[in-house]
Amino acid sequence: FTDIAKRNNVHINSAPDLYLSKWLNNAKELVKSGIIGDVLSIHCFLLSDGPELWHPEPSAFYQKGAGPIFDRAVYYITALLEIFGDISSVFAISSRLENSRLDHSRKIPFAVEVDTHFHCLLRFKKGFSASMIASFDIKTTENDNSFIVYGSKNTILIPNPMDYSGEVRIWSDNKQSWESIEVDNAQGIETQEELRGFGVIEMAENILN
Repeated sequence: FTDIAKRNNVHINSAPDLYLSKWLNNAKELVKSGIIGDVLSIHCFLLSDGPELWHPEPSAFYQKGAGPIFDRAVYYITALLEIFGDISSVFAISSRLENSRLDHSRKIPFAVEVDTHFHCLLRFKKGFSASMIASFDIKTTENDNSFIVYGSKNTILIPNPMDYSGEVRIWSDNKQSWESIEVDNAQGIETQEELRGFGVIEMAENILN
């Protein structure tokens, strides 16, 4: 990539902010510590009824190369790889609720070029699996974005990877509720405001200097 960039006189940028999140490092260390026991299953849900109700240019999310996988699921997949390691196989089915949608700000329809609902099964090299549903077709609920890890000893709830902030929580059988949990050596940035745009700012500073 660097050779291609040099030939075309352009710069390459990456987005490292998710890797810098404190909650991600905390979750990774908790899994490594064995507090949840052996990982049995992982469930990820990233559900919405699409960005056309709030985004000024919603049609871009429905063009080739977009959709819920490339717009939202990439954050979850990045977190899964960082916490649990390599994925050995993937099985997925997809569908499309509509062939056109309405741009609510302009009151005009636009074409849907990609599938908008995905149900995926990810098999990790360590032997366990994760199920993930990514959708622009589901009416929102209080459980739109969830990331749950079921272990042989405990279950943990991981924050929404798209927010960069939040806390890892563990289920308490005694209290029948979720409780915050953090390892002593958890490192990273804690708030979304500190992370969003970090890569762009660093790139601009490098170009100017």
